Amino acid sequence: MIEGVRGPVYLCCFFYFRSNVRKSTNYTNQDVTHMVFGHNIYVVNTTERCRIVAKKLREVTKDFPFLGFDCEWLPWNPRGPITLLQLAGGKGSQRLCVLVRLCYDFEIPQELLDLLNDPKIIKAGVESIRDAQFLDQDYGFTVQGAIDLRFLYPQTHQQQPIGLAALAEKELHVYLNKDKAITLSGFNQPILSYEQIQYAAGDAIVGANLFEKFWQKCNKSMDQIQPFLDLPFVVNKRTQPATLVQNNGGGQNSQFTGHRTFESLVPPTGVFQNSVTQGNVQQPPKPRSKKRSRNKKK
Repeated sequence: MIEGVRGPVYLCCFFYFRSNVRKSTNYTNQDVTHMVFGHNIYVVNTTERCRIVAKKLREVTKDFPFLGFDCEWLPWNPRGPITLLQLAGGKGSQRLCVLVRLCYDFEIPQELLDLLNDPKIIKAGVESIRDAQFLDQDYGFTVQGAIDLRFLYPQTHQQQPIGLAALAEKELHVYLNKDKAITLSGFNQPILSYEQIQYAAGDAIVGANLFEKFWQKCNKSMDQIQPFLDLPFVVNKRTQPATLVQNNGGGQNSQFTGHRTFESLVPPTGVFQNSVTQGNVQQPPKPRSKKRSRNKKK
């Protein structure tokens, strides 16, 4: 008799657990809080939720006029469209991070577009000007006030190629995971893994932390930063290290060195503290390769 009921019991258990997994991972409304580096992380893919977090970011930039800024796209050749926009701002110990899933076809609220287009709010990262250009190419978003962090830390370029992970290690003593299995993973998946959220949020948070450190060294003055806003960090690949000469507008030249190579650093145990909850699942639309104009502010 036991053998006769085993099949139906297994079948019932299968559907029970599958039902509960679906309830706990419905991705349409994944508006829950994740924790990375002890900061609140919001993963958004709806217009209303995006509007709410954009207002939160605007609020925190009143006292801290900068955002960590990064983008992820499909690892195709040629490049696929941007699927994820990462922004982080606010007080260092209470950083707010937002991951906007652009691979979902939802209307981007004006609040976020205004934030990106505000030149008074610095968007800090490595290759941030390139990311801003890709956002314009893919979606028609205008980004102003972007700065490549390598301009602010020229001393780190003297000995070796530098990327965000190496900057984080040298300046913040923080290790970022640059495992190719994560960095080249598809950020257009219906459900982002916790490792993907760690990686994406970590890049934006570290970008904000690095900029804040430099900003404090300048006594919270933007005078030394203004000459490099929206300026690409051009690398001469023929020489090691490469050299960039920038005219500061007063007839004086400042010399910087740098490389485009990114470091691969594995995080030690305990770097990422987490408390993860999954929200609700819907198969997202396939990302389009053509440029989409989304609420571009004229």
